[in-house]
Amino acid sequence: MVRANLIVLTLLFCAVALPAGAEKNQIVAGAGPSTATAKAFFSAFSHLPEAEGYSFMVMEVSVKHKGGIENAKKFLFGRTGRPLTDDEKKLGNDEIILAKVPIAFAKGLEVDVNTLSLAQVEAIFTRKIKNWKEVGGADAPILLVGRERGEALSQVLQEDLEWFRKVEFDQKFKTDNEVMNFLKSPLGRHAISFGAKSNFSEFNLLEMSAFSSGVKLGLVYNVKNRSHPLVEAARRFAQSAEWNEKLAGLEMLPVGDSGK
Repeated sequence: MVRANLIVLTLLFCAVALPAGAEKNQIVAGAGPSTATAKAFFSAFSHLPEAEGYSFMVMEVSVKHKGGIENAKKFLFGRTGRPLTDDEKKLGNDEIILAKVPIAFAKGLEVDVNTLSLAQVEAIFTRKIKNWKEVGGADAPILLVGRERGEALSQVLQEDLEWFRKVEFDQKFKTDNEVMNFLKSPLGRHAISFGAKSNFSEFNLLEMSAFSSGVKLGLVYNVKNRSHPLVEAARRFAQSAEWNEKLAGLEMLPVGDSGK
């Protein structure tokens, strides 16, 4: 299966013209974090009258956010793992936001605190609280773990939480997987961090009141296809009550205005 997917992806990115009728067989490749959401979207979307006669293959293999943009040059849609930048839009791309991946705060394996208020999290990340005992935990210094400021998760938190813009981390990683591995290691046993909720184990998650934030992801398409009936139908469906109901089952946050 993996080999077959790789063969398809190789053909996908070759600069050869699509054969006649290929438009009816759509490949949707791109960022890994949007795979499950895109599969659910096209599973429902394919049953709409506007999509009759089309097939949608949502690739399991990730070719990253950039690969999704490239995919939209040859097919109608690619998958994104974050919103398009202004520079990406200037190159002739537009997007349909399908959902927001919930952001969660997480802890190291030896942190015996399970619930924090948003005010307590702010105090921790602004270093007004430096020890877990100050929030009901064991006597242990708190290690702040985060990501680069330009990374999508960090940017969202900086937009949603003004105080987050001045946070300085003790340790920074490039991916959620690296953060997760660190929180499970002896070095990260007293740490606190954040990331996409789906990437953390239940044991590490911190329950928080009065907090809801997420990274937008979805589909990218070339602006030359903006008036295509299928693109217009996909945009409408992404804003529908039916799609929002399906997002609840995926543990994703809805985006009512499709990102516009």
